[in-house]
Amino acid sequence: MVTALLAMSFLLGALGAWTVSIHGPKLGLVDFPNERSSHSHPLPKGGGLGIFAVFIIGAVLLQIPWFVWIPGGAVSILSLRADRRELSFRVRLAAQALSAAVFIVMSSLTPASFSLLAGPSVLVVPLGIFYICATENIYNFMDGIDGIAALSGVLAFLCLATIGLAEGRSHSLSLLALCIATGCLGFLPLNFPKARVFMGDVGSVLLGFAFSCLVIGLSRTMMEGLALASFLFPFYADEFNTFIVRMRGGDVLTRAHRRHIYQILANQAGIPHFYVTVLYGIVQIIVGISAWFVLKSGPVPFVAFLVFNITLASIGAIFIRRRWETGENRSHSGA
Repeated sequence: MVTALLAMSFLLGALGAWTVSIHGPKLGLVDFPNERSSHSHPLPKGGGLGIFAVFIIGAVLLQIPWFVWIPGGAVSILSLRADRRELSFRVRLAAQALSAAVFIVMSSLTPASFSLLAGPSVLVVPLGIFYICATENIYNFMDGIDGIAALSGVLAFLCLATIGLAEGRSHSLSLLALCIATGCLGFLPLNFPKARVFMGDVGSVLLGFAFSCLVIGLSRTMMEGLALASFLFPFYADEFNTFIVRMRGGDVLTRAHRRHIYQILANQAGIPHFYVTVLYGIVQIIVGISAWFVLKSGPVPFVAFLVFNITLASIGAIFIRRRWETGENRSHSGA
């Protein structure tokens, strides 16, 4: 059954990307470049439809609880609507918060499957909603150059699946993570090293939702949750640093920009997308795997490890901004 599931996932991921690459313009799924884009010509978007299919079909076949895949599917469908026509950020955020709330509340009432959320509380619910919504948007914001969202998806979900299976965690959730990784792998050839189709919000927002929910579902303690979340460390670190810089600069935080480190490397520094994407993937693997093993040494070394890496990422971000971020980019980042 596992082999069939993975074959189906790969084919669906590839089929979604191929179909949208051919028929996307007819469906109104086109990304037109603007001054904030990292590409220079229109390309179809919404190729993550295949990954959406993998998530829904895989969850149903693996008998994943409904409160995982129905909220995830709903927010992904709304994101597909946003791929076709601009949708208010408030509407999208409200839908994301509602879907996250359904998952968090229902998970907290099912401690046998989601032990990290053992009973609803005034802290669990808002923190869980915040984490899921933040990850959804971070994944979406980081989907800006060829291959970065898809390759990170392959690596992040493969690592979650490996840890889940090796540590004897939920078999169905671990296999769902493996299916999503395989679906991203099927999507990847049409997006990397040279993009012929973009994943779109339908794929990137869904991957953020799925990743955060699987981190919660496969963790037994808060420290384990932080360790598993480290499999997406470059995304979190880049967004954290960029958010701080933009907030201090008085930028309009809901508007598009090109101030992420990966964008500066690809645009201002002129480094090919291929190398930037691979660099993020390498950092992702090194930090994520190291975090899990350092966790075995105890909470103090683990926290020190996280602080060290966050500090290192922040220093690197400062250096890159001073070296390559132009004055014009800074002054117009909120426009």
